[in-house]
Amino acid sequence: MATGVDSIVVFEPRSVAEACLVYEDHTRATVLSGGTWLLSRSNGSRFPILDREIISLRHVAELRRISRSERFLEIGATASVTDILRTGINVAPEVLRRSLASFGSIPLRNQATLGGNVTIDAFRATAFPVLMMLEAQIELRTADRARWVPIARFANPDGTLNRGDGELCTRIRIPLVNWNLHEYRRVGSDIAPSDSNISFCGVATTKKGVLADVRFCYGSMGKTIVRSRETEAALASRKIPIHDRDREAIRGQLGLAIESLTPGLSKIQYRTALRLFDWFIRRISAQ
Repeated sequence: MATGVDSIVVFEPRSVAEACLVYEDHTRATVLSGGTWLLSRSNGSRFPILDREIISLRHVAELRRISRSERFLEIGATASVTDILRTGINVAPEVLRRSLASFGSIPLRNQATLGGNVTIDAFRATAFPVLMMLEAQIELRTADRARWVPIARFANPDGTLNRGDGELCTRIRIPLVNWNLHEYRRVGSDIAPSDSNISFCGVATTKKGVLADVRFCYGSMGKTIVRSRETEAALASRKIPIHDRDREAIRGQLGLAIESLTPGLSKIQYRTALRLFDWFIRRISAQ
């Protein structure tokens, strides 16, 4: 179904298959679900910047589904942040819930969608580094095929998104792991540019006084995301509590990894990143 007002045409598909067919024929159209980011772009005018063709996904019920299997949590691209938070701690990973709970006001969370959050071209928004750390995948579909892409490879090195013409984001799949520790902190905002913005997410599993597994990631820095697998590997299998000399050595390794980034972090972000790392290690040692 399509409606038109003042030269703007709005397509309102009722199924994923129909949405893919419409997008295949109108690849330059704006795909709209919650619209919290798209409708905020005004370029200094009173009205948001939108294309003359819009594909609204509000009537595609399949894209709002949230389901869980023994191994994965699958979240439809247009499931709202509020709906995800309502699933409960035993469904959505706690670190994801904490990051989404930090996102805007209640009305904004009612409108915002997970698919919209991870497919913003201009920057990597709140959920992106968390999903990257959790090694989630994103499903991209066209009218005749579907593919799963790891979130870590969904963002190209040049900052663009790894999405072809006519590909719709339809689901996000998150592996389910029993983490003992979930941590999320954010300094500043995703949207307002600042050299002091940074977020931190981390998870860990401890067994019999040993750090069995650990992951952490930094975001909220425009298109820059930092995850050091080398630092994670250096931490894994260490006895708890982690001694200060070991923490300082690993911290130095992380600092070198951050310094090698292009584009680099600001001095404020660099110092905050290392402080957040120290805080995370103290939280692990307290387990």
